[in-house]
Amino acid sequence: MTTTQPDDVLGADSGPVADLRALLAGPQGPQWALALKRFVGKENPYPLSPDVRTIPTGGLNRDDLLNRLEAEGIEVTELARDLMTRPGFRTAPRPLDVPFACLAVSGLFAEGPTTGEAFGYEPIFDVAGRGLALCEPDDAAHLLLADAGLAPGEPVYVAMAPLTGASGHPRVFVVDVSDQGRRRLDAYSASADDYGSRWRLADRFVFRRAS
Repeated sequence: MTTTQPDDVLGADSGPVADLRALLAGPQGPQWALALKRFVGKENPYPLSPDVRTIPTGGLNRDDLLNRLEAEGIEVTELARDLMTRPGFRTAPRPLDVPFACLAVSGLFAEGPTTGEAFGYEPIFDVAGRGLALCEPDDAAHLLLADAGLAPGEPVYVAMAPLTGASGHPRVFVVDVSDQGRRRLDAYSASADDYGSRWRLADRFVFRRAS
């Protein structure tokens, strides 16, 4: 019986190591590098187990949404209210039940990504290939109206195409619950020239699950 020596495997032009090299050099290389790092450290290479919830969305225009949020006692900050007036803020005309997935940045990246990397505008992260899709702008309000299992003190950033507010900075919506249990719709900078250009590993995003 012949045995394969470690040097033969590592230097081979074919086989599992060659396949791994190709994956690391491919468009999803950062994700494979993260999985390999975890494997070498004897951790679960695929710790991603998103919290998936299906909630009703759509069927309300901007004014209806604001009225519903106010009636539910949900705080809407000035930054969030400003984004809701932007041309890119769209509302779905018909109600639809949509599954959402909440994911930690640490489950997707080895280090903090830019907004473009995290939301799939840049090829480092294949959103569709992971069964995810970007949220619609009005999803943030519907997530709060549905009280979608948000934990107090743990803001969730909405993975969406950023909207440019009155300040000229691109922003995304943030949904959170205070320690006192009050729900809030806010907006956070997704600019390339400030802190928002790199997300922390502890940050959490909410995506739509791709149909």
